[in-house]
Amino acid sequence: MTTEMDPIAVDLPDYAICTPYWGAVDIEHDDCKRWLRGALPTLKHYRVTACAYIDLARAALVRMVEMNGHRGLVFIDHDILFQPGDVAALIRSAEANQAVVSGAYCMRKSGDKIIAGFHEMYRRATFFEGGDLYAGAWSGLGFTAIPWAVIERVVKHFDMPRLHTPIPDIDGVWPLFALDVSGTWYNGEDISFVQRLKAAGESLLIDTRARLFHKGSYSYGIEDAQVIVPRAKTLYVDLKPKQPAPKAAAGEQFEGLDAGVDPVVLEEQTRSERYTAAKMEWLEARRRAGGVLPQEEEARFADQCDRIWVTLTPAECQRLADAARSPVHADAIVDPDSCDCRWCVGARAGFDLPREEQASPGP
Repeated sequence: MTTEMDPIAVDLPDYAICTPYWGAVDIEHDDCKRWLRGALPTLKHYRVTACAYIDLARAALVRMVEMNGHRGLVFIDHDILFQPGDVAALIRSAEANQAVVSGAYCMRKSGDKIIAGFHEMYRRATFFEGGDLYAGAWSGLGFTAIPWAVIERVVKHFDMPRLHTPIPDIDGVWPLFALDVSGTWYNGEDISFVQRLKAAGESLLIDTRARLFHKGSYSYGIEDAQVIVPRAKTLYVDLKPKQPAPKAAAGEQFEGLDAGVDPVVLEEQTRSERYTAAKMEWLEARRRAGGVLPQEEEARFADQCDRIWVTLTPAECQRLADAARSPVHADAIVDPDSCDCRWCVGARAGFDLPREEQASPGP
């Protein structure tokens, strides 16, 4: 009896799956790996554990790939959740284009920054269904396929030396991911590698078809019970018309630089959310007080909303209006009178939306 191979595994180039681990193995990531092994059984898996230096861990994994003669490698970090089909597509794209191909995902601490930079010629990127390969300015390496020929060309361009490592049985690594401190900005091992890649004349592509999750830590409170995160079939992201110089990173920003999303759009979204939160807090305070707040409390809440309101643009007003009519549910099949998402709950509680001609949002 023969077992039919999954179509996504047929004629798949010999790329190795490489994962640098730090700390305990994540159960959900490990489940993804089990799924991957079942769907793509020909791929070999390598890992480096308990190495606190990510640049060294990645270099050691590259050395393992070299020692075993693979055609390329795929970095899948220990905190990335993924699907086997996206791994296969990443490998095929890297091999066909002879370029580094990275999937885009968000920072795990803030969640509002995409760890990928698009070429300045793009004004908008499509994610998931309808997604594509985009020329990249930089990227993270948490879900990245690299053809071996590209590694060789970068090493040759820089005439890289072989370096000793403290990792047992692994020696003679290339400093491909060593932190680049030649400039005035912080560069992680990922940005440092991409800069070397570009200097050697090689290409980076951003794959927006993959749906990836970057696991972080978040503590849930009762307030989160009403928060529903809609998952889009297709997502359009407006990009900056011109890539700025990377920001000098504060300690909590070390995992990624500024996203390729227009900062004005991000700021508008942030203000909209702040306004919504302020209104809901006001309504909740009234509810707890039996419907009537002391005059000074009413004044405080009104001032808090006014301060946000005066910064809202017409586009934001429309966004808030649309949200209360429940197009958060893109297919419009959810009844706003019975939905329990925070927008619909707010609308039923008397959430009054701002209008462009108003001078104040009112109570």
